[in-house]
Amino acid sequence: LAAAVFIPVKRMRTCLAKSEQSASLWLPLWFTGIGVGFIVLELVLFQKLVFYLGDPSRSLALLLASLLIGSGVGSLITVKMRERGAVMAGAFSAAFAILIAFLLPMIFPALQTASTGAKLSVAGALLVVQGVPMGMMFPIGLRVAGRKFGPVAVPWVWAINGAASVVGSALTIIVAMAAGYNWSLALGVASYVGAAFAAYQVTSSKVRSQEQLAGKGQPLKS
Repeated sequence: LAAAVFIPVKRMRTCLAKSEQSASLWLPLWFTGIGVGFIVLELVLFQKLVFYLGDPSRSLALLLASLLIGSGVGSLITVKMRERGAVMAGAFSAAFAILIAFLLPMIFPALQTASTGAKLSVAGALLVVQGVPMGMMFPIGLRVAGRKFGPVAVPWVWAINGAASVVGSALTIIVAMAAGYNWSLALGVASYVGAAFAAYQVTSSKVRSQEQLAGKGQPLKS
């Protein structure tokens, strides 16, 4: 992960210097946060579903389907969304994860006498809602990376996100074995909060740099 983040930075700085912008690590931190956060929350929610539904295969199928549907909807919503929307998406991802973690222990005991279909429907609906904001940050980030760093940055942030997901899956198990899954949940929440803060820094610096260029009488790129 460190190699994926730091090795291309020199080239990124060269690209930014040509456009009179300053390089920073906020963009790679954005993709590190969502890479770690997504896989951590996915594994934590899987553990909670298995605990309440009792069937690992059914729980995994429900989890993947629901999160992917929600993430797809979130990605579609970002087509006409402003880049600053990534900040709210990160905050909502963290907030919904905490809410679901507290709701599941209350909802599933109340559904003990309900049918399996009813239990799966309730759990699936909660997971779809969770997936919507989680699916927003990545496409917005790709758009920001392309505009701020140029096309060369797109494969770079893809690599960061993929490496972060691998690191996050290992961290989830390590933290869960050492302190419990609630602390793994805290790790996922913190990752999305950090990603939201990084998104705020990136989009704010973009606005400032555009204003500076406008003040110099230089045309702004759309």
